[in-house]
Amino acid sequence: PPQAAPPPRPVAWIALAAAACVVALVAGYFGWREHQAAVALAARLEDSARALAAAQGEVAAARQAAHADSGRADRLAVPYGEPPLAGQRLTALAALLADLEGRGFAGTVTVTSAAGDFCLTGHPTEGYGLAPGEMPANRCDVVGNPYEESLKPAERDPPALAALIAGVAERSHGAIEVRVEHAGRAAPPGAYPSAPDASAAQWNAAAAARNYVEFSVAPRPAAP
Repeated sequence: PPQAAPPPRPVAWIALAAAACVVALVAGYFGWREHQAAVALAARLEDSARALAAAQGEVAAARQAAHADSGRADRLAVPYGEPPLAGQRLTALAALLADLEGRGFAGTVTVTSAAGDFCLTGHPTEGYGLAPGEMPANRCDVVGNPYEESLKPAERDPPALAALIAGVAERSHGAIEVRVEHAGRAAPPGAYPSAPDASAAQWNAAAAARNYVEFSVAPRPAAP
């Protein structure tokens, strides 16, 4: 009988399987490379997002600081019988100027003093003091501010104030300008209660609200 032919060798199948493995390996390699690139890109994007957020935060903080300075006004009460720009008020002004100087501020600080009209009892030769609180306001010996009127120029603008202003101007090379204004005793209508209906305490509370020193801050306008 004729001898059967040997089965064909699966060379083609082996080659095809090998090629498929190679293709799978190559595809896997490039897939892994793409994954690594995507991870690296995501990390860079995250870093960029954090940097952008930090920069935006700094810009917002700078704008907020500038806005705060532009609207900043510190008002300090001055008890009757005390010079306005001395003691705690002068200390507060020095602290404000030191803070602005430390932050590199450039602009104007306006120092305004105002005086109230108090309900007083006393005599011109012996002096005046605040009337007792329960006394009717229409029984005051004087309604005014004789102490403020008696201040000498050196008491109104003491040498310590002048030295403070000169020092900050020199250290900031003129970037910080301090202006001193005296508003006097002008008061808007309705600033004081009706004397026949008010006690001395009520009147003097209104006067104390008008007896103050105020520090207002205005940054220098940005160059166009």
